[in-house]
Amino acid sequence: MPQLERKLGLWSCITIVAGTIIGSSIFMKPAIMAAQVHLPLMLLFLWIITGIVSMIGGMITAEVGSMLPETGGQYIYYKHMYGDFIAFLFGWSAFIVSNTASIAGIAFLFAQYTEFFMRLPRFSREIEQSVVFTIPFVGKFYILEYIGVKALAIFMMFIITWVNVRSVKGGAAIQIVSTVMKLLALAVLVFGIFFSGKGDVKNFYSTYDNVH
Repeated sequence: MPQLERKLGLWSCITIVAGTIIGSSIFMKPAIMAAQVHLPLMLLFLWIITGIVSMIGGMITAEVGSMLPETGGQYIYYKHMYGDFIAFLFGWSAFIVSNTASIAGIAFLFAQYTEFFMRLPRFSREIEQSVVFTIPFVGKFYILEYIGVKALAIFMMFIITWVNVRSVKGGAAIQIVSTVMKLLALAVLVFGIFFSGKGDVKNFYSTYDNVH
């Protein structure tokens, strides 16, 4: 019976897990959350709670994974725990919705940040609004809007997919590099903020409205 080859090493597996947990949204979500809660301590409290929940989920998954060392990941776990139907629903939703949306979101975020450093092509406002796709109860989507960002996101998805199809080790190498760069960026932000010389303990309990 054909089996998947074991080609991922320890560091590859660690960076895959770390890169999955520390998503690219960490560079955008805090600003949105801060605008909604207005209080820094509340924002920190929310991050601590979600961190604890994530850690518990990770430990549960690690325990189940050690008990069921089979290819298929969460699909296998759900199959053993809840049966074929629930496992099928998970696999279907992951393939059609959650994983694909996550990949598209990460690629689009990458392309958006790229536009800060280089100008990507765009159509005129009239052309952007000429093609409209409407989803009932959701809203209107302008297909040609930010065409350069969307094209770069699609291109990156094709490139990363091609690398992973061609070589598991090649995909792992990209994962290691991207995770290290992400951690370095976070480290620069953390140390830059704490040692910038402009920090104040009052910022932990002053509302953002008072700060601005």
